[in-house]
Amino acid sequence: MRYRTAEREGCDADMTNSRAASRRTLLLTPCAALLVAGFVPPPGAGPPVLPDVQATPTATASAPDPTASALKRIDPAAIRSAVERAAKELMVPGAVVLLRTPQGTFRATVGTTEPGTAEQPTTRDHFRIASNTKTMTSVLILLLAQDGKLRLDDPVSDYVPGVPNGENITIAEKAGGRPLVQQFQDRLYRPLGLTGTSLPGISDTSLPTPYSHGYMYGGSAYALADEPYPADIQAQMRSGKLKPVDYTHQNPSYATAAGGAISTADDLATWIRSLTTGKVLDPAFQKQWRDSPQAEDPDAPEGQKYGYGIAYQRFGPKAVMYYHGGELPGFNSFIGHDPDNDVTLVIWTNLTVSPDGRTTAQAMLPTVLNQIYAGLSLPGAY
Repeated sequence: MRYRTAEREGCDADMTNSRAASRRTLLLTPCAALLVAGFVPPPGAGPPVLPDVQATPTATASAPDPTASALKRIDPAAIRSAVERAAKELMVPGAVVLLRTPQGTFRATVGTTEPGTAEQPTTRDHFRIASNTKTMTSVLILLLAQDGKLRLDDPVSDYVPGVPNGENITIAEKAGGRPLVQQFQDRLYRPLGLTGTSLPGISDTSLPTPYSHGYMYGGSAYALADEPYPADIQAQMRSGKLKPVDYTHQNPSYATAAGGAISTADDLATWIRSLTTGKVLDPAFQKQWRDSPQAEDPDAPEGQKYGYGIAYQRFGPKAVMYYHGGELPGFNSFIGHDPDNDVTLVIWTNLTVSPDGRTTAQAMLPTVLNQIYAGLSLPGAY
């Protein structure tokens, strides 16, 4: 596996570098109905299991402590080495980590976009973002509510007759009155300058250039249904006897508004920060969005939370993020923003699941977070 070395760009120190959030349906009082119906997360699906930590009493992040820095001095070489170790252990062909903090922008890239070539991944490469699309669909619904075109408690049967149990399922795309791709472009992509982000048509299996190929061992059920790899199959993977399948040009129409978008690390960093810092919704709806996450486990009210197409978790006393994950055959990704410390993090890989069954970008998360936050030592890091 080839690894790109760290680079600095001026004073920015530019390092060239959950299944829970990746599979949630929109837990809006409105579920995005026809857009995401049927995408119900399997019980127990979640990102890397992290230790119990002190959490704020509500989903809204508390103000940072001005007396002590929550962040380490970012060490580009240390992050690069950590990402290299993780990529090797997880057997991913290629991975990208994009980190933005008040100290600058850091990039760590490893491996290749296509095994057998020397094409190293970059933050400009396009890939399928899977369930991170839900962050966009849910916010579009909130924008329609903000415009007065719907209410968040409207049943889907008000807009689309004949939907089974439609009186108990709330709102759908039709409230916008235009194709979803046009609404995404007009309301989200164009205003934020997300020139590398798109929602392809249901028969379009291409990706814009430059793009990464996406891989997975075995059939898609291992990703979509959480089926573990048998021990003998794992052994064949590790020995190299079994090669991963190229899922790059799969037809993602089964996902569409729940997981069909294509983007880049650069665009996703802009997107998740803009969303979290109030550049998409007006103040009233922004507050609803930020306050929406509720505990996924009623017996652990301070644990991981999920709300209007967004997850929330406090990983440590000074480490908190609004985030989401994406997983489909070929790719795995994580996007998050910490509003307390102005930290934005994007991780993507071009292998969905490691031989031992870990979603690869999510499995890298503890490693990267430990490099960012002072005093943080999450288990499972490389």
